[in-house]
Amino acid sequence: MRTTVNIDDDLLAEIKVIAGKKHASLGDVVDDALREYLAERKQPVVDFSWADVGIEVAGGLGMRPGVNWRSNSAMLDLMEDL
Repeated sequence: MRTTVNIDDDLLAEIKVIAGKKHASLGDVVDDALREYLAERKQPVVDFSWADVGIEVAGGLGMRPGVNWRSNSAMLDLMEDL
């Protein structure tokens, strides 16, 4: 697709150098750069495991084994049994 964008002169100069070294068109280099940028943005921002998250429970006894605290329906099922 053909479109018009404004690119800073210094950035355009770098893109032209890369295109020349790769024997690629300016558009191909810009496409590759945008694809790489978008792929990085799709990765999770926060990297942690839910298994490492602790829940403080009144009385200090902790959760019963096998309780899935991340599931609303599982928690509601447990509360119905009380």
